[in-house]
Amino acid sequence: MGQDNILNKLIGKWEAKDGDGITGSINFIDSIHVTVKIPNQVYPPGEYVVDTTKYPIWLDMTFKQGKSVLTMKGILKLINDNTLKCQI
Repeated sequence: MGQDNILNKLIGKWEAKDGDGITGSINFIDSIHVTVKIPNQVYPPGEYVVDTTKYPIWLDMTFKQGKSVLTMKGILKLINDNTLKCQI
């Protein structure tokens, strides 16, 4: 599957519950912009990069607020059009 095809499948809002039952979401807005929502945590809109040459796919998300920069690294696996397995 090519990088463009994977990016097209990623775009959209993905929701999940963690082991404690807390629901969060990642919204891949387009091919570079992302938002993350986790209860009791605030993240400004950010940018992301995926490396589809790796399996599972490598994900880097960067959030900037003033002089502060937070980078989250993770891995992704597209199971099907409606299921995304993600570890951050």
